[in-house]
Amino acid sequence: MLASWCAIYCVAAPPAPPGRADSGVLRLYESRLGGMFADATTWALRPPFAGGHHLWRPRPGSMALFPAHLAHEVALNRSGGDLVLVRVRIRFANPGQQEAPPW
Repeated sequence: MLASWCAIYCVAAPPAPPGRADSGVLRLYESRLGGMFADATTWALRPPFAGGHHLWRPRPGSMALFPAHLAHEVALNRSGGDLVLVRVRIRFANPGQQEAPPW
């Protein structure tokens, strides 16, 4: 792993087939607020501050960038066309840094 960020670039994406709007989408599973106590100040938070899962529909030329620790998956492509995605894991290092910090 040893990556801080994950990027997914869309090279080609077919249109979603009728009845399968989730075909080929990127699902980001949010657990950040899962154990948080909900009260009058937090129960009605709206995206991007609300907890919950998020979907990204790939479009050619677009890219999703998110923290690498988020659980994610690309849903099965159920259309007749090809879905071409390039996934990159990114870690930034200081100049002269030889390895990851010991922590």
